[in-house]
Amino acid sequence: MENMRLTIAFLRLGSHKWEAGNQVLANIFLALKAVEASRQPQIVLLDTVKETVKEDLLSSKADRLLCVPLSDANTGNGFHRRVSQMKGLFGLSQFTKAISKNGIDLVFTDAFNLPPRCFFEQCPIVAWIHDFQHIHLPEAFSPDERRFRDYLFAKVADRATRIVVTNNVLVEEFRNSFPENAQKVRLLKLMSYIPPTDPMGSSSFDICNYYNLPSEFFYLPNAFTKHKNHRLVLETLSLLKAKNCDPTVVCTGHTADYRSPDYFPALLAEISALGLRQNFIILGHVPYRDVNQLMRQSLAVLQPSLYEGFGLSVSEAISLGKNLILSDIPAHREQQPPNATFFNPKSPEELAEALQNHLSELKRGHDPQAEITARQQMDLRLRELGENFMSIALDAVHAN
Repeated sequence: MENMRLTIAFLRLGSHKWEAGNQVLANIFLALKAVEASRQPQIVLLDTVKETVKEDLLSSKADRLLCVPLSDANTGNGFHRRVSQMKGLFGLSQFTKAISKNGIDLVFTDAFNLPPRCFFEQCPIVAWIHDFQHIHLPEAFSPDERRFRDYLFAKVADRATRIVVTNNVLVEEFRNSFPENAQKVRLLKLMSYIPPTDPMGSSSFDICNYYNLPSEFFYLPNAFTKHKNHRLVLETLSLLKAKNCDPTVVCTGHTADYRSPDYFPALLAEISALGLRQNFIILGHVPYRDVNQLMRQSLAVLQPSLYEGFGLSVSEAISLGKNLILSDIPAHREQQPPNATFFNPKSPEELAEALQNHLSELKRGHDPQAEITARQQMDLRLRELGENFMSIALDAVHAN
């Protein structure tokens, strides 16, 4: 069993509004390629005929691309699309036939992209539950969506062969929430791989000219949703401005949130009211290659989130050898970033102190030696992720 070579199908998880899903899959694909050759699985990317592939981030890393036509239930946005999916309105026969004809041993998906109900009897499923954000931050969700997530996660816990989560706190939360399925949960320790072909800072300074940025800034790469805690940063910058200290925070990320459509416009109004237009710069969505260069050029990567299941940008910054200023939450602590300062995510005073200290202590721009050192650890963490995933996959196949 340990030496069997599996064929694993991965459902495409991300979208143009949530690119982290596909970025996580890309890292997993690379990690599986780092597994010993005799044990490397065949990676099949499950896609839909209607999906418009805007980039080859995943397809270029998969061994095969398998298109499965879905019905119109796969269109739409956010909550309403997922409700349609859970009602079983999408390509049942097409999906099951495609899996059986292509020798798939295992399907990896997440809680929001479940295969049809009867499929669970046909093939083992490993399902990723991202987090329990709706429990910790109920104010960020409508009552309907909170109920939907409770229902969905219970269904996933009951039907999936194995459940993966990305930190130890989530492992315990799953076990406490679903004691009858506690034995199914596994820890998948994610990481971020920055390929050697990515130029090591050759244009990191040019990125400032391209976006018309100052040479010294802190970088906050987060979508504009409430739990990402941008408001705390505004409070912090306002405090520092009153002390004649004027740091700049550069933000990237999607600005629309279906849960709180008024959040971003209100944030813009607050920026203007506090006189922080020069201190809090919003670039919106930028290409992923620019995210890496902005990280390199920054004084430090800032993450003030109130809650995370993993924290992809923290992982990316670790792989680039960057300094980090992080909210003191379990997901951030568990990644064990080597160059991090932690602060209370509800205290603008603590964040102000951290920013002020870093302004005088950190050098701006790319640090090639720090990145070289980080890359050495990154290769090790990539192999560990591959072994971690294969252990879970083999366990699921054996359990089925």
